[in-house]
Amino acid sequence: MVKDVNKESTVLSSCLRELSSWQARGLVIYYTRVNSGKVETKWGTWIQLAEKGTPDIFAFLNVNGTVYVYFIECKRPNGGVWGYEQQEFKFKFKGVKNVIYELVDDCRQVDKTLMELSEEF
Repeated sequence: MVKDVNKESTVLSSCLRELSSWQARGLVIYYTRVNSGKVETKWGTWIQLAEKGTPDIFAFLNVNGTVYVYFIECKRPNGGVWGYEQQEFKFKFKGVKNVIYELVDDCRQVDKTLMELSEEF
């Protein structure tokens, strides 16, 4: 089976694997996938799982005893659109120390960010 590398779900799963690798090295304390979509109940009604604009992944990092919050919004490599609610979420944290928000279309960006952060200290 060939993977469709142009899917957001492929980028998302790759980012989660990257975070797992960094967790094994001790930089990532905890990470989780947050689904902000909707699911249908058995009664035919829909439930919103998380607020629109919530990033796909939250990670908490330990950089020499200082906690960083790392928000990751995954997009497909070609044609992914950064929505208004997502931009609004990022804006809430503008100027807040130790908060990183990234729009990622390749898991190598996560690796690069974590490598740079770990080398700073």
